[in-house]
Amino acid sequence: MKSVLSISLLALSSLWAVSQEVSVDALKASAKMIPVVDYTPADFEAAITNSFNFDSHKLCFFIKNADKKAPEIYMYKGTKTQRAGRLDIELPLSATQKETLLTADSVFILIPMRSSVGEFIPQHIEYIGFRKGGQTHYMTADKTFGNLYDFVVSEFGSADNFTSLYLESMRRAFLWPGSGLYGFDSDRAAIDFLKHDYRFNAVCNRQAEETIPLFIELLKKAVIVTPAQEARLTKLLADSYKAGNQITSDFLSGKSFEVFRPQTLRAVFSPDEYELIQTAITENKARLAIAYCRISKTIGNSDANGAYLSDRDILKEISKRTF
Repeated sequence: MKSVLSISLLALSSLWAVSQEVSVDALKASAKMIPVVDYTPADFEAAITNSFNFDSHKLCFFIKNADKKAPEIYMYKGTKTQRAGRLDIELPLSATQKETLLTADSVFILIPMRSSVGEFIPQHIEYIGFRKGGQTHYMTADKTFGNLYDFVVSEFGSADNFTSLYLESMRRAFLWPGSGLYGFDSDRAAIDFLKHDYRFNAVCNRQAEETIPLFIELLKKAVIVTPAQEARLTKLLADSYKAGNQITSDFLSGKSFEVFRPQTLRAVFSPDEYELIQTAITENKARLAIAYCRISKTIGNSDANGAYLSDRDILKEISKRTF
């Protein structure tokens, strides 16, 4: 699974294609609703049952003309507009799963755990479930299971391993924008963060003399840095500083990258101090992703003339607003 911090939270809506929009009221009258159910250890069966009651704040799908050769699939993202967009892509399900999706009465899309950023991506769907005779069944691409335990063991190796993965996904969820923990109350605050963030400075190819002091200031929030340590660290960091096109490309493509070599910190700080520093860096990465996402949304995907803006164009505009 990818760490949420390796994803730069860019315009994820480009990952799927949506054409015409239809009102939810019209779809509820003429189409079958397919809820999306996230696993929860807090009464999961009740969560499945409740999912079949339409909730305007929750994601779901609608399938229209399910009995025909070309059914129409609409995705409702829990928006205020109360409209669902028709998908111009096929859901990544097996033939057996698609058949069940179209024909079963109480069918749902199952998300065992969120392994990416909070925004739902249709191409990541792997599993579905359905109710039959009062029993819940779970389907992979080629197997159907009559209970959750057998499904989990088949897909994740053991219930214990699934529990560990699930808890890790919940830990990562605190770093997502939706958690509210690392958000900003204004665009100005987000811009100010970007201006003083060492990683964003490196992404924008700023000089080492500008970036290193920002990194050291972050370290001082986590541990005590003596003058001697700061002097030594400044020299070591200058020798290992990475900026330029590769880091920019990694940032825009969602790849993990480091501005400074981790061993540089290990050479200066104790193991306990290093762990505290890594926690601060992890939280800082989350704030960078959230700040960048917030400002990129104010720019959009096109300029004043309607011309498409590439990821680099958006970065350039954010950099211009920041520095």
